[in-house]
Formats: sequence, C-alpha cells, structure tokens
Amino acid sequence: MKLHLSMSFTALLWASAAGIAQAVTLLPTRELSPTEQSALSGMPNLTPSAVPFRVAATARVSAHNETTPPTRTERKSGDAAAVYAGTHGTSPALLPTWPTPGANGLLDFATQGDLAQAWSTSSEGGVPSLFVTGYGAFRAEATAAWSATLTVPSGTSSREVVVRFVIPPVSVNGTTTGDAPALWRSRMRADFLVNGFPAWSTEALRLTANPMDTPNDTVVLQQFGAPLGFPHNDEDAADSNDTDSGSTEGPSSPRIVVLTLGRVPGGTVLELSLSLRGTAMTVPASPNGTGNRCKREDRYFCSGATVTVRGDSREIPLFYLLP
Repeated sequence: MKLHLSMSFTALLWASAAGIAQAVTLLPTRELSPTEQSALSGMPNLTPSAVPFRVAATARVSAHNETTPPTRTERKSGDAAAVYAGTHGTSPALLPTWPTPGANGLLDFATQGDLAQAWSTSSEGGVPSLFVTGYGAFRAEATAAWSATLTVPSGTSSREVVVRFVIPPVSVNGTTTGDAPALWRSRMRADFLVNGFPAWSTEALRLTANPMDTPNDTVVLQQFGAPLGFPHNDEDAADSNDTDSGSTEGPSSPRIVVLTLGRVPGGTVLELSLSLRGTAMTVPASPNGTGNRCKREDRYFCSGATVTVRGDSREIPLFYLLP
C-alpha cells in the first residue's frame, strides 16, 4: 500500500539565485499519529550504517573539596562513543554495562562524602545511555548524541522525509537526608534538530521544594515539550499519582517518536541530530549557604540526585524517503 502524507504536515519555502544553490527552509515538523505510523510498516528505510553518521558522548563533574577532573569527550563514526568522569579517579566499566556499587562503578557516599559521577555512551547506531549521579555539594552532567547527513535523491521532484527514533526509559530521582537536607535537581532533556534548528524536544525535571521539612519534603515532577510517560504525574488534579518523597520513582516508558519533515526537493542535503542530556545537582537550602555539603558523624550523611537513560540496542534511528 502506498503511503500518502499530506503537504499540510509541513511547508517549504524556496530561495534561489543564479550561481547559488537552492536553499530550503523547513517549517515546524509534526509527529505522525499511530495510524500514520502503522502505515510505515514494511516501507523501505535507511539505517545509520547507510548514511554519513556520527556519534558523541561527553561527561563532566565537580564536587565540594574534590579536584575537578577534565571534561571527557569522545566523537566516533562507525564505533561507539563512551566516556566516564568521576571526582575520585575511579575507572569503572563504561555503559551500556550498568554501574553497580563497588569496583564496577558507584561510589559510597557514606564513606566518600561529597562526590559526583557521570557515564555517557552513544552506540555506533546512535542508541543513548546515561548515568549521572552525585551526593552532597556536587554537579554532574552527561550528553549522548548522534548526527546524520541525509541526502534526498536527485532526479526526483521531491520526497517525503520521515525520521523515527526512540527516547529510552528515563529516570529523574533524588534523595533528601534529614541529617544533611539540600535542594536537589534531576533533569533530562532531549532535542532533535534539523539543519541546526529545533524541531522536537522533551524535558523532565524532578526537584525537591522544601528539604528542611523532613520527612514531609515536597518532591515535584515537571515536564516540558512532548511529555514522557512516567508512572507519576505531579501536575494533574489527582493526588493519588504524585511523587512519593520517601521512595525512588520508576522510569518513564520508552517514547517512540516519528516525525515528518514534509516534502523535500530532490538533491537537498539535511543535517539531522538528536542529543540527550542529563544533569543532576544540589544547592544549599539557604542562599549562599553550605548546607548541601555532606555532614560527617560516624559516617557521612548526604542528599543527592540521579538521572539515568537506559538505551535498547535494537532501537536505532530510522530514516524514510517516501514517494
């Protein structure tokens, strides 16, 4: 069955002059409906291995009273980009091997005090994995990204360009310790760009609002852009599905995103990219204070935050050039 995608999805503006290549400006993209997505089944597509495709990963961290390590960055083509940054000089396995306490990754704040760690991997096929965490006075962030150069075949009047990618399960969590309460923030943002311009985005932010009021600390989940499917919703009228400040909240459901970029003239070169960035941090509960630092008694007590994105190696981006 031939797939027909209406020109009303997007529009094209043309500009040309003698001796100057045609320039095409794409107006806002649109997500396809489930019915439109099902019509893509069996249609020819291009995988990352069939187009010029590049991946990148970066991680950086800092924590109170710890030497700040250099920002770790890796860019690859035809191979995975994978990095780690930590305040205590450890060298654990890189993602997608998931960090665990001990020699394979996660540091123990009870014995280490203020700390920060960040892992980032983008597979050769563009599948992202992030693990960003810290305790006490810290900031940690990591980004996994891919970019692709897609050329619409010349000799045709135009093609409908459709891009499919998946936002893996995302968790944005934190913990407030009564002995060392702090404002914590966990944030994940994803941006899809076409020719350097924003075309689609999503953001999830979970934060603590009144950490000094333990155990009644208010924790809030906010979303911006295209929402992810978290098991909790703190912005609707119901109270039964609110974030529980006393537990770790579950990850979002995988988010399949299928975007049409409209009909694009033959010979047009499109630069497409997707980046996922996780940021976790604490700040003092009082302005200019130091209350977010770990407190030492018989052990360290710390508040903290964690962001994770756990990619599925099967969910690579796909590119469709439809008649």
